[in-house]
Amino acid sequence: MRELPLDQREAIMQSVRSVLSTKSLCPFYFRDNFARVISGEEEAVYAWTSANFLMGRLLPPLKGIGDAEPINSTYGIVDMGGSSCQIAFFVPTQDISEGLYKLHIGAQKYWNLYAKSFLQYGHVSARRRHLQAIADETTSVQFDSTVVPRALDYCFHAGYSENVLNSVGTTEVEVYGPAVPAGDQYERCAEAVKALMRKSEGDFCVKAYHGECSIGGAYQPSIPVEKDSGFLGISSYIYAWTFLRMPSTASLDEFRIRAKEIC
Repeated sequence: MRELPLDQREAIMQSVRSVLSTKSLCPFYFRDNFARVISGEEEAVYAWTSANFLMGRLLPPLKGIGDAEPINSTYGIVDMGGSSCQIAFFVPTQDISEGLYKLHIGAQKYWNLYAKSFLQYGHVSARRRHLQAIADETTSVQFDSTVVPRALDYCFHAGYSENVLNSVGTTEVEVYGPAVPAGDQYERCAEAVKALMRKSEGDFCVKAYHGECSIGGAYQPSIPVEKDSGFLGISSYIYAWTFLRMPSTASLDEFRIRAKEIC
């Protein structure tokens, strides 16, 4: 919803409000301002809250007032959606308020969380941006207009192809995988999609925040390393984990090894 143009988003939200305002369809008390598109930071925080509640890390430290001091280490979350990707983790002390979200549950203690959402970094949007970048680069050079231009993408498996429009929607490009799997196909794909991370924009962040940087040069405090903690990958990560037949507690290194085997 946050990725949609304003007119489309407003039209959808107006339909939602219309349905919820119709008593025959919705018997509950409703006002128009009850229906809204949540922020990316709220999406990150709600995911963190759900995950830590289910893992039994949330409730015991809630009693009383003031800052929450977890008895057990909490889990950070990385939430991969279709249009956006979120990260959230507990930060007991954060000197810079950027990205700081004070989660207050009822009349209990509040949690200091770092929460950040990256729009267009969900698996659907990121894939589209990657393929459009290939199509844009291909159509930036002269070619015979009677022939559909072609471009090799090592993120496609051998024998697969797909027609992709460039970002302005004027030209279609056939993007195809290698004829046979390449020995370094995982590395080639990783290098190709690295541009999506906009890491070069972190140069200013390095100067301004001394290296506490994330995607696109956004500020992010150092990830805390605690005993019995870690990060939970949720939402669309299940697709990759299931496809690669990974155990639920697999590390990123194990993920890379299995991905290389598949590629």
